[in-house]
Amino acid sequence: MKVNWRRLKNIIWKELLDLSRDKRTVFAAIIVPIIFYPTLGGLIGYMFKAQPVYIAIVDYDKGECSEELKNTLLNYSKYFGNVNIFTNYTSELQVLNNPNIDLTLVIPKGFTENITKSLSGIGIVYVKTNVVSSKASEAQSLVEMAISALSNSIVRERVKTALPEVESEKFLNPIEKVVEYIGPGGRAASPEERFLFLTLMIFILGLYFSMHPAIAFVTDSVAGEKERKTLEALLVTPASRIEILSGKLIASLVLSGVAALMNTLGVFLMYTLLFGGLIGAQIPISGGLGLIGIYAIDVFLTVTVTVSIALLISIVSGSVRSAHSNATALITVLALVMFASIYGDIEKIASQTLPI
Repeated sequence: MKVNWRRLKNIIWKELLDLSRDKRTVFAAIIVPIIFYPTLGGLIGYMFKAQPVYIAIVDYDKGECSEELKNTLLNYSKYFGNVNIFTNYTSELQVLNNPNIDLTLVIPKGFTENITKSLSGIGIVYVKTNVVSSKASEAQSLVEMAISALSNSIVRERVKTALPEVESEKFLNPIEKVVEYIGPGGRAASPEERFLFLTLMIFILGLYFSMHPAIAFVTDSVAGEKERKTLEALLVTPASRIEILSGKLIASLVLSGVAALMNTLGVFLMYTLLFGGLIGAQIPISGGLGLIGIYAIDVFLTVTVTVSIALLISIVSGSVRSAHSNATALITVLALVMFASIYGDIEKIASQTLPI
């Protein structure tokens, strides 16, 4: 069937005018991404950076080694940012009265004596982590670093005492580790590529949120016109059904393109603000402009597929509410593959379950 381009252009223009009058869809598809994503990234980054780490030390030992452990922990905390270490607690019950404590380090009596009484002496400390704290893992990493540093210092002194002719560093570390980060094809990876997995997680979330704004416009484009009895007026025009559907689809693709642009810009700003708060430094996107371009194309294709599916569902639905709920349900099911890819490599899993 031959398409009349003038009629098609008129239908596209009509749909774009309808779209421009639908303020909610325009706001959701174009304005929200450029506001929501940077705000979300900045808020999460700020909250993570601003939230302090609280560590309580209960020292029953009061010995030389326990003092050295506390001093080591205090010195390390200077490099972790907003860390508060409390050494004024005299019992664990006092710590329980403060729900803000992320981790409690208990140094039992006899800690120093057990370490110094012989070359094989072992001191025990108790690390009690608050499982409901979002900063507990950071506090635990800091404490474990301090304990490891003190342990290495004690072992070096023991080596010097027992084997004065041996170089303690080489004795303790007979294997030297050289770490290299490898990218696709075996090339050396750039430092920011170590964050590639987190980058892709953010991009996948952005892809999912890009699906929904266009559904509202597309479902209203057909099912809404059915309810308002305006579709009949369009059907009696000389325009063929192919031209009508094509016009509605092309107008929706215009929305898809603008939404893809705003989504890409919004996600890029979210990435920058989020990592600025979590890591305290601006981490450039691994892949640079190439990856950003690929993501923009992915957003456009994702929204295009969403629009096409929603348009088909809208044609066979009797109401806007039915079309919107059915389209949202189907798109959500299809999006499960995207979310599954965050936690696993689907290609590798498929190679284990399907014949190669």
